[in-house]
Amino acid sequence: MADQPPPGLISVQVLATPAKSKSDPKEYRTLQLDNGLRVLLIADTAYPLDQLDRQEEAMSQMDSDQEDDDENEEEDEDDDDDEEEEEESEDEGMDLDEDDRRGKASKSLSGLKLSAAGLCVGMGSFSDPESLPGLAHFLEHMVFMGSKKYPDENSFDEFVSKHGGSDNASTDCETTVFYFECQRKSFREALDRFAQFFIDPLMKPGAMARERESVDSEFEMALPSDYNRKQQIFGSLAKPGHPMGKFMWGNTKSLQSSGKDDKAMHKLLHEFKNRHYTAQFMTLVVQAQQELDTLQEWVVESFSNVPNNKLERETFGHMTEPFDTPSFHRLYKVAPVQNIYQIDLNWALKSMLKEYKVKPLHYLSWVIGHEGRGSLISYLRKKIWALGLTSGNAGDGFEHNSTYSIFSISIVLTKEGFAHLSEVTRAVWAYIDMMQKKGPKERIYKEIQRIEELDFQYGEERQPSDNVETLCENMQLFPPELYLTGDDLMFEFNENSIRECLDALQKDRVNIFVTAKEYEDGCNQVEEWFKTKYSVEDVPKDWKSAWNGDLSDIQKSLHLPEKNQFIAENLSLKALPSGTVPRFPIQIKKESNGELFFRPDDHFKQPRAHLHFMLVSPLPLESARNSALLDLMMALTAQSMVEDTYAADLAQLQFQIYGSERGVVLKAFGLNDKLKLVLSEILKHLVEFGESVDPEFFEAVKAQTKKSYYNAFIKPMKLVKDVRMSILQDQFHGAMDRHAVVSELKLDEVRDFAQKFRSEIFIHGLVQGNLTEVEALEIYDLVKGKMKAKPISNGTIPELRCRALPTGKKIVRVAGLNPLDGNTGVTNYYQFAPGNLKSHALLELANTIMEEPVFDRLRTQEQLGYQTFSMLRNTFGVLGLSITICSQASKFSAEHVDSRIEAFMEWFLNERLAKMDQQEFDEVRETLVKLKKTADVTLKEEVDRNWSEICSREYLFDRCGQEIEILEQCTKQEVTEIVKRIFKDDQKLLSVQVVGNENAQDELCEEATKVIDIDQPFEWNYLETNDKFIGDIPEFRSTLLLHPVIRIIK
Repeated sequence: MADQPPPGLISVQVLATPAKSKSDPKEYRTLQLDNGLRVLLIADTAYPLDQLDRQEEAMSQMDSDQEDDDENEEEDEDDDDDEEEEEESEDEGMDLDEDDRRGKASKSLSGLKLSAAGLCVGMGSFSDPESLPGLAHFLEHMVFMGSKKYPDENSFDEFVSKHGGSDNASTDCETTVFYFECQRKSFREALDRFAQFFIDPLMKPGAMARERESVDSEFEMALPSDYNRKQQIFGSLAKPGHPMGKFMWGNTKSLQSSGKDDKAMHKLLHEFKNRHYTAQFMTLVVQAQQELDTLQEWVVESFSNVPNNKLERETFGHMTEPFDTPSFHRLYKVAPVQNIYQIDLNWALKSMLKEYKVKPLHYLSWVIGHEGRGSLISYLRKKIWALGLTSGNAGDGFEHNSTYSIFSISIVLTKEGFAHLSEVTRAVWAYIDMMQKKGPKERIYKEIQRIEELDFQYGEERQPSDNVETLCENMQLFPPELYLTGDDLMFEFNENSIRECLDALQKDRVNIFVTAKEYEDGCNQVEEWFKTKYSVEDVPKDWKSAWNGDLSDIQKSLHLPEKNQFIAENLSLKALPSGTVPRFPIQIKKESNGELFFRPDDHFKQPRAHLHFMLVSPLPLESARNSALLDLMMALTAQSMVEDTYAADLAQLQFQIYGSERGVVLKAFGLNDKLKLVLSEILKHLVEFGESVDPEFFEAVKAQTKKSYYNAFIKPMKLVKDVRMSILQDQFHGAMDRHAVVSELKLDEVRDFAQKFRSEIFIHGLVQGNLTEVEALEIYDLVKGKMKAKPISNGTIPELRCRALPTGKKIVRVAGLNPLDGNTGVTNYYQFAPGNLKSHALLELANTIMEEPVFDRLRTQEQLGYQTFSMLRNTFGVLGLSITICSQASKFSAEHVDSRIEAFMEWFLNERLAKMDQQEFDEVRETLVKLKKTADVTLKEEVDRNWSEICSREYLFDRCGQEIEILEQCTKQEVTEIVKRIFKDDQKLLSVQVVGNENAQDELCEEATKVIDIDQPFEWNYLETNDKFIGDIPEFRSTLLLHPVIRIIK
């Protein structure tokens, strides 16, 4: 029964309350306003609201008191030399990104969470006029450009950023979603500002050219994606006039194709908005730590004026069977950007939007995509034809809309598999034929149903912004009582519904894409927008003949998934130890070759746990060869264990095993009942590595590993990081280095490496969650006992150190390695010095002040690139700041981007900081302090923060608490001085520039059309080598001093 609002509130229609999980403490209310807008209110009142009010009041009082103190300190020169202290400690932990140092304080400091709102408009790119492809996406950008009540273009972004939040939007085929989050205290005003975009947006004419460029930059960044490129070809196969065939991204060409000037275009934008952005097509979700009545009052006040145009929504459900065309049921050969062999089999089925209670495609995906014994991919792996398989439907608007639903089987092939395409497809049909003969199985369906139910009931809470983004779109698809469950749960087994979909997977209805570099020269067609080269032909007759023949030789190796042994049964909560549970992990084991930290969960109170282990070895850092050997060892281990562990993955027990620069990382997390069993299976395969590896399979994995290196370093932004780290890091073996040596490695060499690796390691361990100390020690003993390793012989755990840049500016400008990529990446990195807690806090505050104007000036106003951001860098204890821009070579040179960053830095120091008044400084500082005090939403957040400290061996679990104390006392003068030092007085600037091909999209460009030998060794192609430029990275690196190992612990 729907709960009723109390008397006195403005009259609204109250709808059914959605069903929620038993572990969800939040309160829900569903409304429909008089204008037709539907609203879901979420009151997160688990933490006492009066205490939250007092916490916010205390923070505000702190700033008020600090402002008085600052006035007295303005006259004093604070000689901050302690940031130069060099601690005799370690690196920052190779399980983490170099810059992963920002975190939040312990949950005990505050119960405050971010508040969020999301609004979904029931209109998307399907509604684009034929003459203006991308108009819906362009409108999504323009809506943010000021409103009548808040006319400044950037005022919403600035307000949200200033109050610890962020905002975003996305355009799908039939929906457009807007969402934001910010701190609780400022949420009321932010919500009102947000509402104005849908009441009276200005969409200022002066912003149109800039936002067109922003849409174009977004498209340019998407160009190198093989997924996007194939998707555009796929859409073009639809019937003429069907919206699936539209170019939905938009770019400068498409948004000017109608020939309209900006005045006419501005008028058209408003007409388009008025037709589609109307209250009765909108769904809103608001989540905050407030009472439901308060949230209802706010929503009624701010959103009741969203206009209702009284029109019917434009729908497309009548445009069925969009791919019932001769062009669909054929074979498409596509030349990719990345080095990959892949086959995609696609079927266009009827729309499944109304089948949400049965979810038949989820059932088919579960069975066909299974990777255990008897599965399709298991058969293909044993034949050394494939390394990976996915199946199903992505669930986005392109694959799952009111006109059709796609079902796909995508197989990542080996070179041998590419040579046996007919046999690979025959195996696919053998599995489908087996499924069709056996029919849908209720046992399997109920198993899926149980797993999804457990995940819903005991899953970790979504972050507020993710939650509102998901739910506001769900509200377009499901009735109110199913807003929370409709997308996640399997409600009823319906054999006929599943069989109908299974029987629709017919041989004469399939469309096939095959992707391979070998097709470069043979393609005779070019897709209009992405310029993808491809060719089309009928499915070969010998393939069809093989499909229709006897398949029993394959089917004897195939069977449906077995019963899942990893589904949790014991969901009880462990008794907590007597007394107060420590706020931070306690070291409960310390010995010469390992340590274990443990903390029971006393906050989230769910039957979940995290097991994190790092097996540290000096071997990977010794050479690029060893680093590649570790990669091969991990790739082969992952392949060997998949049959035994895939069921655990299905049972929502997540696990990771991967190589890092200092060894091997093992993680298992989820419902704690079967976690130890999962970890045991992983360890078994790690220890038994190499005993049964087939030499041919090894060669296939090695070839795939080499492809992964290539596919990484052809991305400009990945190359920017690799160039920077190859200069700064004392021992760095990037993707190019490993690519150069991996081909020569032999299976026996990998086996020898694995044995040597296991012989001497140091174990870092963290067990946290719903487990006892005894169980934690048993898990540690399991890891130690399986590995049977001795301590590292010299007793020294491997460390990483950072090189010191010389005073002044150095530029390294290299050519990108992908001629089909027109993106240029530039990172200007300003190195400071070895850090301490104070300098880190000051630089973090400086970056917080800088983040929004970096985006506004360099991205919004100057349109230098869609991806633009600043960052505080902590490179193994050496601090710095950077600005990164991903630009387009056809629009701006790397030199120009570099100069605009430098100009921004000068403006930031001389204008932004110099003219910032004390009140604004206090507000920004308060925002950062609040962010650090924000409560954890999930156990994972707390675990990740603690794991960071353990991997770095800094063990400062209360790092954020200490940083908060520093921030509460710091002054504007201190921030200004450190910024002045890093940008001006003692500038140590490294500008890393990876230049894209400005003619990448020119069909006749020689560089873009030539076939690349991807097996060749790749080297840096230096574009400038004069005094300002680095023309030889190894030589330059050899001139730099190396900082000692640094720990930031005081």
